[in-house]
Amino acid sequence: MSLEQRAYNLLKESRFVTLASCSKEGDVWASTVNYIPVLKPVSLVWSSQRSAQHSQNIRNSKKISGSIFRYDLQGISPLGVDGVQFNGSACEISSSESEEIYNYFRRCNFSNESESLRFMPPLEEFLEAGHRRFYRVKIQQLWLFDIDEWLDSKNDQRVLIDIDAMAGLRGF
Repeated sequence: MSLEQRAYNLLKESRFVTLASCSKEGDVWASTVNYIPVLKPVSLVWSSQRSAQHSQNIRNSKKISGSIFRYDLQGISPLGVDGVQFNGSACEISSSESEEIYNYFRRCNFSNESESLRFMPPLEEFLEAGHRRFYRVKIQQLWLFDIDEWLDSKNDQRVLIDIDAMAGLRGF
């Protein structure tokens, strides 16, 4: 499997990412959020309260980084683990896009309507005066854990992934 395919699989099959953002005072904040992948452009979308620290930080600075780590890949990865790190530009998704994103987010995260109704806040909370928003990070650089290097030398390294090549594999 190519490095781009591994990275693609991690983005597509994982559901939680830890995001790092920075306040205007320079304080760093990490948050773990449930995301859905979008391939063109390579992005992650999540929902948060507008008052959350990372939401406030994104209003201050679009720069964000993140990490996705999986430990449940026995039989898939020689180590049973894999992960990616990235940096990119984040933004709040406009109210006008929220209904379409809301429906996509629900389809990706919940297997049936009763589960969706139980766990997904109502659409109104994402519109105009609502206290939630969807956010998107457009990934600009992506690094994959270099398993081969680890197996060879026990050095913990990352490999830069060609995002355009990854995006060309197939759609999310």
